[in-house]
Amino acid sequence: MENPGLQCLIEIDSKSLCGVVTMSTGKRLRSYSQTNVFEGKPSSYLLVYEECFAPMIDNEVKLLELGVAKGGSLLMWRDYFPKGTIVGLGLNATELNEPRIHTY
Repeated sequence: MENPGLQCLIEIDSKSLCGVVTMSTGKRLRSYSQTNVFEGKPSSYLLVYEECFAPMIDNEVKLLELGVAKGGSLLMWRDYFPKGTIVGLGLNATELNEPRIHTY
């Protein structure tokens, strides 16, 4: 079975990241560029994430994030994947009282 996210990562250099990604549900990731969730990282990451993960947005994904700091990006992934389960692993992971987010 082909993995659309992996395929996107392989082909990312040949695609334009300036297009608008249309999503049926969830919140646009680029809206987080105005917050401190991605402080210190290029906001272009959000465009790449939207491009790669758009085919999976309505799936029941299980996402693992390593290094969660205060948990802001976990909330972002919760909003982006409305049916997803989000797991964060960090040295001093913040406990979030969210039914679809688990931190360790």
